[in-house]
Amino acid sequence: MKDIFIDDVLAVLPADLTQVIEATHSHKGFDKEHILTTALAVINFAAQRTHNVNPVRFSPKPLSEFFIILQERSGGKSSLWSDFLSPIEKNIQDLSVRYAKELEFYDYEMALYNKALKKADDNSIIPSKPKKPNKYNPFVQNPTLNGIIKHLEHTSVAGVFTQEGAMLLNSHDTRGDSSSISFTTGLAMLWSAEPLQKQTGLEEVYLPGRRCNMLVMVQKDLASDLFSKNNKVQGLFSRFLLVDHKKWIRRTEDEADATRQEYNQKMTVFQQKLQTMLNKSVKTQGFDNKELILEEITFSACAEPHRKSYSNLITEQINNTPDHEKGLEIEMLGKIYEHACRLAGTIAVYSGKNQIGVDEWMAGVMLAQFYQTNLKYLVEPLNGDEHIVNTAEDTVIEWIKKNRKKGDQISMRDLKMNIRILRKLTGSQIDELFKNLELEKLIKTSLGAKGGIIVEIL
Repeated sequence: MKDIFIDDVLAVLPADLTQVIEATHSHKGFDKEHILTTALAVINFAAQRTHNVNPVRFSPKPLSEFFIILQERSGGKSSLWSDFLSPIEKNIQDLSVRYAKELEFYDYEMALYNKALKKADDNSIIPSKPKKPNKYNPFVQNPTLNGIIKHLEHTSVAGVFTQEGAMLLNSHDTRGDSSSISFTTGLAMLWSAEPLQKQTGLEEVYLPGRRCNMLVMVQKDLASDLFSKNNKVQGLFSRFLLVDHKKWIRRTEDEADATRQEYNQKMTVFQQKLQTMLNKSVKTQGFDNKELILEEITFSACAEPHRKSYSNLITEQINNTPDHEKGLEIEMLGKIYEHACRLAGTIAVYSGKNQIGVDEWMAGVMLAQFYQTNLKYLVEPLNGDEHIVNTAEDTVIEWIKKNRKKGDQISMRDLKMNIRILRKLTGSQIDELFKNLELEKLIKTSLGAKGGIIVEIL
């Protein structure tokens, strides 16, 4: 399947979404992959509250997605996330005021209800017990699996927006196999929106109709270590949409001033659209009045053939994968179609549509394949040293042929900045790769004036 990169994605997104991503990049200096993922996560949070997607009749799926941004260290999260998250925070404040008024009315009704019970005799008609209003605060304060489930005991929707992704991944306990099953099963159930069940002593908790999405930042080493050591967790990662956060290029005051007006205009448009989504009331039912009632977003007559064709293509690729290559490859392929459906539905809700059209479906497919490309770079080191060195060698040769001519020189640092797979190699693997290229008389390496390696194209 073809690798998809950020510019491919931005070309098919709704124009105003692409514009706010470009404007944020110009104004604040964050990489576009990070900005795209942040914007999608907040849109997805709002959309999951009100809609399912129905790709095949009678088989609705949740829109909820789990996003991960890998980082080397703290990357200035708050200054990027604050503007994108502000409509959600405003919505929480507005609903908190409404909740206070509803709670006051509830207390009044309960007083009347209790008074009626005291006066009731065998011939009395007892009024229905008032339902306590739902308190609305979707942000999970304890970003662990148990923390999320505890949060959903008290509300219908959870949003995990945290830079402390290690807390979530470390709630996978490597000390015993049973704990890893609990971790993977719990997150898989959240992603699939299955009814959550938890046994605490004699008390059994049953939580149907909940929704949870995530945007977590986590250090790359932790994610790679967990991913490589446990097959169950490897399978779980196919449910995550993952990007590698590049270096934050801080803007000077002059650069920021020059782009501020454009940024404010585009961000205002984005925030207004998100606020419109959040203003749509959440409907609930059930024994605890917290089971969501969701609308279904379907495919238009024009988009349906494209959906079916893509579904068939993925199925054929799975069926044609040789047995010795099955495993992680199948895990990844097995989820890409559903990711495409969820993301297309998310984009359609953001665009104010009640059906997925051809444009929304194309955006969903490109987004799913973009995140699949990013996930592949995390998976690749698991396939063995020889495989990754050979893959990196082919990638380097192709890049040199396209971007450099005979006699050009480039530092190893710049090569790593331009060729992402080199960042996955160990020092010995890089030495092996460039030794092979020198033997093929494609390059010559030497020590630069400042001690770094300089690569000359032959």
